[in-house]
Amino acid sequence: PNSEGISFSLEKEGKEIGTFSLPFYGQHMLINAVSTLVVADLEGLNLQDAEKKLVQFAGVKRRFNIEKINNYTIIDDYAHHPTEILATLDAARQQFPTKEIVSIFQPHTFSRTNALASDFAEALRASDVVYITDIFASAREQSEELIPTILLDKLPQAKRLEMATVEQLAEHESSLIIFMGAGNIQEYLEKAKKTFEK
Repeated sequence: PNSEGISFSLEKEGKEIGTFSLPFYGQHMLINAVSTLVVADLEGLNLQDAEKKLVQFAGVKRRFNIEKINNYTIIDDYAHHPTEILATLDAARQQFPTKEIVSIFQPHTFSRTNALASDFAEALRASDVVYITDIFASAREQSEELIPTILLDKLPQAKRLEMATVEQLAEHESSLIIFMGAGNIQEYLEKAKKTFEK
């Protein structure tokens, strides 16, 4: 893995069957690409044709979607579990090795935030700067305190981000700013984008 993507060779029965270079980032995408090519080989498909199709894969909505606005580089990602956060941050470090990583994380559900608070904190420590928004409540849970106190207690270097204070993200010009969560985190993202356009 490097800032250009991933490169690897596949072997079958001790013999190399191909070398591949793909514009993907992160260990999870390497595993996905290798799995896809192995299945293609098992199905008797031409691996060079399969590689060409993989190169054309544009990804899916809210999975490492990159956008540039002036000097700001923004990523929108659905990550709302510690494992997903780590995968997103791993991919970000691979593609943007010299940029400061600023994570804006919106916890999703009180029960998940409480149960996985230590894991969330550990995953988010891979960022250089962390902002935590209010918890996005689930329809299946009764209304509780929205403030993500448990995460802020476990990540003392993290800052709380409210919709009214999104403009403070403008201080991270030239950083990589990653919005992660499964709730209404895109409302924060849209407000930030308006700030960055000014």
